[in-house]
Amino acid sequence: MLREAVKPNPFFEVLDIEIERGGVSYTVDTLRALGQSNPRDALYLLIGADNLREFGTWREPSEILKLGTLVVMDRPGFPPGGEEPALPARTIRCRVPAIDISGTEIRRRVKEGLPISFLVPPPVARFIGRHRLYRNP
Repeated sequence: MLREAVKPNPFFEVLDIEIERGGVSYTVDTLRALGQSNPRDALYLLIGADNLREFGTWREPSEILKLGTLVVMDRPGFPPGGEEPALPARTIRCRVPAIDISGTEIRRRVKEGLPISFLVPPPVARFIGRHRLYRNP
């Protein structure tokens, strides 16, 4: 589905290094692999503000911050400030429109036969329909 979503945009590339590696995949291992294969590239890890509260529990969070810059995107229900933890070094806060779209909601809508137009790119909607994903058996 990701390949379908980004196919029209030549600036995106889908890599399957985590699948090829097999087993449990940790962000720090993926960043290490990307850094080794592209040593001149700057790495940015985009996460939602909802993930920021748990970032300290991830595998080797300080190493993640050495390998790349953390970009924290706004998420509905997680407004900037307030109870949000302090941003670690090498972190950028990115203000984006608060659009409340979740994979759970998309799967629920497909299961109930509701449209997912404007929630996913048209090629992804076609892929889901063609492969009859998220429907009851």
